[in-house]
Amino acid sequence: TQNSKLKTKKEIPDAKRKSVSLPSHFTDRTFRHFFGITDESVGLIQNYHVTLHEKLPLHGYLFLSQTILCFYSKLLGSEKRIILQLKDINISLTENDSLKITEV
Repeated sequence: TQNSKLKTKKEIPDAKRKSVSLPSHFTDRTFRHFFGITDESVGLIQNYHVTLHEKLPLHGYLFLSQTILCFYSKLLGSEKRIILQLKDINISLTENDSLKITEV
């Protein structure tokens, strides 16, 4: 089982959290192409700027669709893409307002 913590930016309250400023051409189709998703019924619902806590904090973007959760980061020339099926993960809120995502 792999554990990851995705911490949303603290300075933006949940009710006022804004989506990532992506280019206007970042549509459902672009989202699917970006993550290599072939199912055309998968659409982008929302995206957030987040920090993934593994060995070191990794800043990136969280993308939510009807069936999957995706993470993308590019830092110093190194890219990281994670795709998780929503049916295969548990999401919980920790004491410090982080989302803890655990694969089941």
